[in-house]
Amino acid sequence: MNNDLCGCNAVLILNTVVTSNQRDVRLAVLKVIDIKTFEKLKRASSDGLSLSIPGYGDLKGNEDFKSLSEYRNSVFQQESYNLSEQDSLTTIKQFVPDKAIAEWSRCKEICIPATRNGLHAIEEYSDEQIVFASFAWNPPPGAVQDGKVGNSSLIGGAAIEARVPAGQAFLPDQIIPANGQISRSFRREKDQPLRLSVNVNGYSVIFSVLPHVPYPDLILSGKKFDVIFDKLPNPVGTITNSTYEVWYEQAIHT
Repeated sequence: MNNDLCGCNAVLILNTVVTSNQRDVRLAVLKVIDIKTFEKLKRASSDGLSLSIPGYGDLKGNEDFKSLSEYRNSVFQQESYNLSEQDSLTTIKQFVPDKAIAEWSRCKEICIPATRNGLHAIEEYSDEQIVFASFAWNPPPGAVQDGKVGNSSLIGGAAIEARVPAGQAFLPDQIIPANGQISRSFRREKDQPLRLSVNVNGYSVIFSVLPHVPYPDLILSGKKFDVIFDKLPNPVGTITNSTYEVWYEQAIHT
């Protein structure tokens, strides 16, 4: 399987609400992890984002894709799971906020170099403490070359990579491969928007993430319950009542 060439499925996985009892979602997540997806997830984990692949466990930075593939093949055989990658993605999207689905779609589009030239930022995950993002460089036709960061600025947070100077988002002269992506994580200042700008080969992008809004208790169908999942995605303007209903039905049966 080599369908997720830019690791875009990481956006969905990082924002999926899933518990170990949710068989279909748990197996669907395993199905859509390609090697590029795995590399992004490991980067997020090494940068401090708490991440556990359902059934497989935590990514602590020393696992390899081969071991995950062997585990996945064994589980699929035991569980008689034979859904396609596309059908698995459809399952996952039922448990992902609209904002993350939009970022996933944009990542997929950017992954086709001819469709979107220039520099692009993709918000892969954010909460009250961290923002995890990818930056894609698609050079214009006839000038295919790696991108080099000319300058960058960062307000409302700090790069997790220790070598990055204060107030900057990237190392000076950081390279982004032509028609490729790099992922970076940033610690947030409490209750502040995070805003960064970066210039690569004369192309600039401004990337902003609003302050995180905590989840309230949810009231559905006349019943009140506390959110019980280990990790919830950023809800700002993205969660629909129908999505809450799905989570509610999952919660009361777990």
